[in-house]
Amino acid sequence: MERRDFLLNSCRACLGLLAVPALASLEGCADTKAMTGMTESKGLITVPLADIADKPGVTIHPKSLPDAVLVTKHSDGTYKALSLRCPHKGGAVQSNGVELECGLHHSTFDMDGNVTKGPAKSNLTSFPVEVVGDKLVIKVS
Repeated sequence: MERRDFLLNSCRACLGLLAVPALASLEGCADTKAMTGMTESKGLITVPLADIADKPGVTIHPKSLPDAVLVTKHSDGTYKALSLRCPHKGGAVQSNGVELECGLHHSTFDMDGNVTKGPAKSNLTSFPVEVVGDKLVIKVS
């Protein structure tokens, strides 16, 4: 094998290995459902209940906010909306289905946004949520 071929094959192999974690990180986004009926106006985000009612948690990406928002449904039928930005150093927070974890310094939070392990010292920001007819209204400002 010539040196040039060896170097090209080695570079391709390295790029292939780098692609695996990148693609795996996108897997967490697979549960994010397109919110075709979501609207935003004057500090309110409105989401059709049909888009979220059958799921324990849905991540939405409002254009009016810099961070994603996790909307969870509790067993009593109430909803909670949490900012997915860690209060410690601003890292992105993701759900693993059981808890929420910051990818930056690995603070963890329960599904209500309460700190369960630091270094974060404060809970995730939550937004008031109200069911109005067949829509969920989240007040973000």
